[in-house]
Amino acid sequence: MGRKTAFELLILYENIHAQKALNFGMINRVASDDQVLAAATKMAERLADFNHDALCLTRKTLRRAENLPIGKAIELGLDMGFTAKIYQ
Repeated sequence: MGRKTAFELLILYENIHAQKALNFGMINRVASDDQVLAAATKMAERLADFNHDALCLTRKTLRRAENLPIGKAIELGLDMGFTAKIYQ
């Protein structure tokens, strides 16, 4: 989301619909009211199947990489991939 769009949302203090939030990249997906619980449960079950340490490592790596130049971010991602093999 661009700076101007973020400013507008903050200054107008309006509720926005899920589709608009999706378009702005504020959320990853939209589910209808009758499918919210099923979609959340499916995602939670999928995450529960992953190795907890590997998930933590992935999250930390993504946070570190977000402000790096692209070359350094790729290096970090490759290093993380090698490290993640330990958890398999």
